[in-house]
Amino acid sequence: MDNADHAHGAEGAGRARLRILATTDLHMHILPYDYFTDSASQTRGLARTASLIHAARAEAAAVSAACLLVDNGDFLTGTPMDDEFAQRMARPGDGGGEPHPMISVMNALGYDAATLGNHDFDHGFAWLERVLEQAEFPLVLANLDRPPGHGVTARFLPPYTILTRQVHTAEGVARTLRIGVLGFLPPHSIRPRHTLKTPPETGDIVEVARRLVPKLRADGADLVLVLAHTGIGEAEHHPGQENALVPLSEVEGIDAIVGGHAHQVFPGPRPSPPHSGVSPDTGHVNGVPVVIPGFWGSHLGVIDLDLVHDGDCWRVAADRAELRATYQRGADGQVRATAPADPDIRRALAPDHTRTLHYVRTPVGQSAQRLHSYFSLIAPNAAVQLVQRAQRDFVARVLTGTPHASLPILSSASALKCGGIGGPDHYTDVPAGELTLRAIADLYLYPNDLVALKVTGAMMRDWLERAASVFNRLDPNRPDQPLIDPSTPSYLHETVLGLEYQIDLARAPLYTPRGAPLCRTAASGRVQGLSHRGTPVRDNMEFLLITNGFRASGGGRYPRPDVAEEVLGAGDCIRDILRDHVREGPVTDHAPDPHWRLTAAHGTTATLDCSPRALPLAQEIDKAAAGLHLSPLARLPSGFQQFRLTF
Repeated sequence: MDNADHAHGAEGAGRARLRILATTDLHMHILPYDYFTDSASQTRGLARTASLIHAARAEAAAVSAACLLVDNGDFLTGTPMDDEFAQRMARPGDGGGEPHPMISVMNALGYDAATLGNHDFDHGFAWLERVLEQAEFPLVLANLDRPPGHGVTARFLPPYTILTRQVHTAEGVARTLRIGVLGFLPPHSIRPRHTLKTPPETGDIVEVARRLVPKLRADGADLVLVLAHTGIGEAEHHPGQENALVPLSEVEGIDAIVGGHAHQVFPGPRPSPPHSGVSPDTGHVNGVPVVIPGFWGSHLGVIDLDLVHDGDCWRVAADRAELRATYQRGADGQVRATAPADPDIRRALAPDHTRTLHYVRTPVGQSAQRLHSYFSLIAPNAAVQLVQRAQRDFVARVLTGTPHASLPILSSASALKCGGIGGPDHYTDVPAGELTLRAIADLYLYPNDLVALKVTGAMMRDWLERAASVFNRLDPNRPDQPLIDPSTPSYLHETVLGLEYQIDLARAPLYTPRGAPLCRTAASGRVQGLSHRGTPVRDNMEFLLITNGFRASGGGRYPRPDVAEEVLGAGDCIRDILRDHVREGPVTDHAPDPHWRLTAAHGTTATLDCSPRALPLAQEIDKAAAGLHLSPLARLPSGFQQFRLTF
């Protein structure tokens, strides 16, 4: 444990140390195994992170530092192991009494506290409550109330807890240290299954923090640690902000923050996105130590606080924030694990692992073509359109004979695995041939529920403008501009099957890449030629938009169609809909519907970072993306293969 290097001044009568260890966005990745590819993984799994936890605790003990282990949410869902367990829990008399694999491991590792993320609610409140009863550590969540009719109390979890630890000062005096732990999830981000008509109330992170941090202090907390399932977004606060870490750090009385949700890495080599108050080298946001430990167990966050007691109270004299990775990428671009998997976790989860392998290898259908997401950002994509068609056909069938059956159906979806902050291996790639449940999970990563909304043409134009805002504006006089900023989550780019349109990247966007509205001028607005079956879309035209519950709630800061009528939202899981669609008949080999395309001034060039596995597919994309030529450039130290796009 190194000496802290971010000093806050004055000497004190008693000195002590506190180490905070943090994980986030584990998404049920426990073992070092990729169930989406059915192969061992060098980059994921809490079992690997556990080795770093053991080492960090030993370092703390060697200098008599108190040590806390916390998690920042989104730990319960996200892999086929979760799917298999949830299905067993749902069967009467089968699995109901078994411990949840992730909760069991967290109990064994001795977590001290945790909060919840939006995806922890994917299976609904009843399922979540059953699972959380198994936790041997406190869970806190300050900005969520139950939906009406779900429980006798409005509060789902306590907003905070105060952990009491005995510390020994450098002078050998035993003192009590009280650490207040406060938890938040992103507002408007959850629509738990079976509660779609009455989504729960979520409060603004910053506003609730301003109210509760002083209360925590008044209740006796010496320090305040915030577990905020939110990322680094805009610097200025706005109500309902999804990624609110920067304005949150300005709330007086907060000593340390653990962030998450956006799958960022902080401290890191680059800010995500850059702000004057964000220091990615030292791990501070407006002077507050912050860690965002990646996702899927890729990193362990470590915050060290040097404390002084002046006879009345504790305060932070110095701090240090860092991340410790479970793997490294060599100069050859290859990944090598640097943290071995904990053997006790491997042994404990062996039965769950075996059941999961049997589950993911269950055949459900056939595909005549390879389904991948390598170039889903730049051209219509067969894998994305398979999901969109499954959604469209399901809704058309369900609404047959209803007053809404005559409305044109628009199906919105994105490639959930398309590189970006997920890295060069984070792509869907399902070979032609037999499709298994593994392939279905790879094609649609999360158990999101389907929602159908009655919307107008004006709403759809706004929806597409938000989707188009992830791209950089391209200047024809600047060669090889990055198509998208590396800090922008590429899965924010939704496409809509049922509409034809172009995205003109020479024009200014109407939203920032993070979704904040921009000033609208005659030169702004990227969506051009918007039409439905050859007819220009008018603002007052009516459509049926199919999306998922996360987007329908404003997730990803998509424009929330508050005036839209919710036509369908009965808790149907999109992944189950996709599975049943594939079972109905083989996926035929055909080119994706060329209903959208990117445009820019002729001769403009841009760069796209993609997987090296995409190299043999470049000519295929040349055919799919009219007017866009793709050529390989260099392999980057990050492991990405860079391509040049020529318009």
